[in-house]
Amino acid sequence: MSNMVITQAKEYDEIKKQLEKNDKIWVMSCNSCVRVIGTGGEDKMIQLADRLKKDGFQVVGTSLYGTACIKEIVKEKIDPDTIVMLACDAGVYNIDHILKPNKMVKALSTLGIGVRDLKGNYTLVKKFK
Repeated sequence: MSNMVITQAKEYDEIKKQLEKNDKIWVMSCNSCVRVIGTGGEDKMIQLADRLKKDGFQVVGTSLYGTACIKEIVKEKIDPDTIVMLACDAGVYNIDHILKPNKMVKALSTLGIGVRDLKGNYTLVKKFK
């Protein structure tokens, strides 16, 4: 078993409500816990970016981080207007403080710490308040 942060995807409409059509959006994702859980990673990041574009939003780029909660991982020199982030609260906090976007939209809810067995089953061990 391995432990990880357990996240849940927010409804797409909830994400869209926080965006304006003139926002220059950068979609980002962690590629660690959220990829394993199925709420993030490269595929989910691309799917979300494509869906936003299809709905008329200005997606100007995407970035995938091996582990978004580690400061040294974030080396990009971009000046994002709006970030839509697929990561736990720690990853969102880290990216927000390093890149300082005008707007940070959390695409996931952080539920707590959990464990995963070799069959892919998850158990929430410590629920966050």
